[in-house]
Amino acid sequence: MVQDALALWKKIKAKGERGTTLYLRLFVFFAFFVVALVLAFLLILNIAGVFHIGIHKSQAWFENELEHLSQDISNDYGNLSVHGVNLSEKISKSMESYLKEARVAPSGLADHPELLEELLSLQMPDLLSALQNNKCGGAFLILDASVIPQAHMRQRAGLFLKRTEPNTVGTMGSKLHCLRGPANIARENSIELLGQWQMEFTGSETDFFSLAVETSRKRSELPLSRLYYWSPRRLLSGNSEAGMLLSVPLITSDGTVLGICGFEVSSMLFKQSYSPDNSVYARVFSVLAPVKESGLHMDGGLLAGNSYLNSALGGNIAVISEEDAPFNRYRSGEQGDYSGVQRTVRLYPAGSPYQEDIWAAAVMAPREDMQAAARKGILGLQLGIGVLCLLSLLAAAFVSRRYILPVLKTLEGIKNGSGYAALPKTQYQEINDLLEFLAAQDEAVSAALAEAKTGKTPASVGTERENLKPPDLDPEQYQRFLKCLETLSPAERRVFDLYVREYRAKDIAAELHLSMNTVKYHNGNIYGKLEVGSRKELLSYIRFMHCQQKREEEEHDEHLS
Repeated sequence: MVQDALALWKKIKAKGERGTTLYLRLFVFFAFFVVALVLAFLLILNIAGVFHIGIHKSQAWFENELEHLSQDISNDYGNLSVHGVNLSEKISKSMESYLKEARVAPSGLADHPELLEELLSLQMPDLLSALQNNKCGGAFLILDASVIPQAHMRQRAGLFLKRTEPNTVGTMGSKLHCLRGPANIARENSIELLGQWQMEFTGSETDFFSLAVETSRKRSELPLSRLYYWSPRRLLSGNSEAGMLLSVPLITSDGTVLGICGFEVSSMLFKQSYSPDNSVYARVFSVLAPVKESGLHMDGGLLAGNSYLNSALGGNIAVISEEDAPFNRYRSGEQGDYSGVQRTVRLYPAGSPYQEDIWAAAVMAPREDMQAAARKGILGLQLGIGVLCLLSLLAAAFVSRRYILPVLKTLEGIKNGSGYAALPKTQYQEINDLLEFLAAQDEAVSAALAEAKTGKTPASVGTERENLKPPDLDPEQYQRFLKCLETLSPAERRVFDLYVREYRAKDIAAELHLSMNTVKYHNGNIYGKLEVGSRKELLSYIRFMHCQQKREEEEHDEHLS
């Protein structure tokens, strides 16, 4: 195997020492020129940013979606906050008026559990009106009191009304159910109880209640419009879906905090309201989540979009990095990587005790989808450049062949022994000049042969012999030529003999009744067997043969005399 490899290497090396063809050299030159132009074109496109057009389109699309998302969230959550404050003021005045008639101080409400059901029933019209006229998934009222104050787990009386058919974002036509509150109040208002209904709220599920109430008590100098609180996503016991809760304190004129009221933005409502357009990116989704450290805390946020992705991201913190600039890269543990953009959303006004809580809206998609979209943007351009390069190379091959074909035909005619003067003219002046020069040389050689055949004095013959003898021809070389002459076939020998008699190729074809292709075939074999490279070299040997024959005849005549 090694020997075969060495033999192949020697063969390639020997072929390389013979040089390359004109056609190959010209084609390589044109190909190099084409490749240089294509590379320059690619460089210009790269500088112009054409290869990043897919990324730029994706960036523009995502930023546009984020602009709409953040604007819609700011408007909707802001409007809901304003209506929540108005609802709190109405309920606070109504409850304060009721307690005044009952001769109970607001601070002593917890000591009169017998008043709670009637007090809650009086707030039902305002709560229903707020629920039906606002974009929300539910409305609630929670008091800092309980019908069962001695229960093992601290409970709180209140109402929670749910819109259980959020199949439309509209506020009319949705079916209402009661999740928390006295059953009699629900029946009086023709509201069905949910299967997960409970009469009161438990302390474990209302930590947001404690935060909102305690903060309003500590910051009593602030107006009500600065004291509302948006809780992170949570799931009440028995509720079928989680949501964000707007909690507004219920504050009487003497500063007593009776409880909270507010609205729920359910996960279903968020999905129906803020799902991004998935016609371009099938798995794109939007997020509203609190920002903690360097990530989005998905436990406390809401998502809208692909349900599989929603469940996959839930319960994880998406770590943010800038590896995919201009996009952020979000890593969700083992769930995969995502790329997208985000923007801070203000849920609280300046001066709010919760203004340090940062929320962000984001639009993102799986990272592999983004990369595929970026590649798709330039795939057509890459294919176009590839086709252009291929067509240019084919054109280079065609032009090279058309350019070099007349030269090759002329060289083939010279190799086949055709007369230089009989060869057709080309469109290249240099080749025509060469043919004229060779024809003149051929005529000079023919004239010398004719003189060599005529009788001359020994001195003149000797001079002619020296003139006709090729300068690089020695006896050994001539003897080798004679030995090679014996290897010619009979047909090749007949062609050679006619060359000795100064026949042209077309004359040989006519004399032997052969076609020109057959004569060319014999010429190739004759040149190969006699180890000559051109007709001129062959004629040199023939002249030398004539000189040898002339000298032998002269020596024979001298011997006879």
